[in-house]
Amino acid sequence: MLVFGAAACGGKENASLTLSIVDPRVEVTSLALGAELSGGFDLRLELGEYAPERTEVSLGAFALRRGQTEIVAPLPLSPGSGVTFPVAIGVGEVRLVHLDFDASSLLGAGERDAVCEGPLVVAGAITDTLSGGKTTSAAGPSVTPECPVQ
Repeated sequence: MLVFGAAACGGKENASLTLSIVDPRVEVTSLALGAELSGGFDLRLELGEYAPERTEVSLGAFALRRGQTEIVAPLPLSPGSGVTFPVAIGVGEVRLVHLDFDASSLLGAGERDAVCEGPLVVAGAITDTLSGGKTTSAAGPSVTPECPVQ
């Protein structure tokens, strides 16, 4: 009797959660009492196909950063409609979660100027149940803020 078998080998990325920050947008609008920060980005969450079970993802802190300097931190965020955290991610699933900047607090003149100085990145972290609550961090691509002419 012949028996054929196949073994699947995969790296850690095939069994764990990966995080990417994609499509960031940053805009500053001048108002009478300060400046409003608006924009948002997508979190790309992917749980590897060899993960033992689904995971629940919770948001950590996010910031607008230039180099190693945090310009706006923590960055107030509001999930897109129909999204509440923690978010469940199934085995082998890829999910995009849109997050908007919560514009309920205004930027002071110094923060506005710092944001408008040049390109920034959105950086932040999540935790998930499959990893036992360990932090996964990521930084998005560089984005140039849309700012009013001063």
